[in-house]
Amino acid sequence: MIRSDSPANIVFKRALITTITLSCVSISAEGLSVKQWENITDGLIENRSVNELAVKKTTINEQNIKFIIKIIKNNSRIRTLRVEDTKIESDLVIELLGEAISNNKNIQRFAFLGNRVSAARMMSLHEFIKFNASITALEMTYLTATPELSHSFQQLFRHNPRISALRLRLGIFPWPRTKKYSFGNLTKLELDCVKIENSCAQRFCETLKKNKNLRELKLHWSLSEEDNDVQLLADLLEVNLTLKHLSIVEYLDDDVADRLIKSLPYNKTLKSLTIRIDELDVLKKFSEYLQHNQSIRSIELDVDDQHLVDNMHILAPLLSNNTSITQLSTPISSACVADLFRSLKFNTTLSQLKFTTYNRSF
Repeated sequence: MIRSDSPANIVFKRALITTITLSCVSISAEGLSVKQWENITDGLIENRSVNELAVKKTTINEQNIKFIIKIIKNNSRIRTLRVEDTKIESDLVIELLGEAISNNKNIQRFAFLGNRVSAARMMSLHEFIKFNASITALEMTYLTATPELSHSFQQLFRHNPRISALRLRLGIFPWPRTKKYSFGNLTKLELDCVKIENSCAQRFCETLKKNKNLRELKLHWSLSEEDNDVQLLADLLEVNLTLKHLSIVEYLDDDVADRLIKSLPYNKTLKSLTIRIDELDVLKKFSEYLQHNQSIRSIELDVDDQHLVDNMHILAPLLSNNTSITQLSTPISSACVADLFRSLKFNTTLSQLKFTTYNRSF
């Protein structure tokens, strides 16, 4: 541990002040002294380049929260505040953090991820966030989903219509029971390893059907393997007229994937698609559909099964016949590369091609 009054600390403080290229600072050290916190705080307040502050994998207590608040209060250039995988010591810490966020009109993105916080504390944060009109993006982790928390979650978006981007990660899905509210201001929604009960999935899709602004939807390991969940998503895609970017990294068996793929022709606005494929029949159907699609411009395939990678020659007709795709990302192996390269002779639209391989003898 460097002494708090050492020349190294003074040099570090001056470096924070004078740097003009540093854009993000992450504080993840335990046991910093008051003097060390003061040096970090003073350095960041005078800094002119940092626009993101992250506090990660540490304990936030009633002492150091005051320094964090001082930094974001006095450095108006900081637009993103991230609090991740921390231990929050008391309710007072949540209140002080919430008040700082509520009164700060410079913060545009707030991430509160992986912190073991009760439903009551999350509801308290909601009360502060919903009155800050400068926040447009939220990243949150919910470890529980009580009716009260779900209602508070809904009210957060009702009172703060400027929030247009939402990411939920590693937790429970607190979607409210009512179908009356559409979260209509959301343009970007990402669920990353979030548990969605089947009944919640129905409310989720029914709600998003009413949204007229959604541009980007990412579902990563959040749908159940129940057929009904994907059917609900397929129904959503058929009626949605605004979605441009869709990413589905889920387990999709043959029958379920078939339902989803059949819904895609009804959607004329989709421009980019990321999809996980686990079965050969699904890959075949996907390639057949995309040959004739004229709206999608970017395709990324998430495949980690070696048998499937060896059979990526199935995409050859897609590369030969499709006249709209400009970007393609897919894994390949030496077993299929010849067919894929030959098909490129007939493609006139691709401008970006990303082949990945895990085969050393490729």
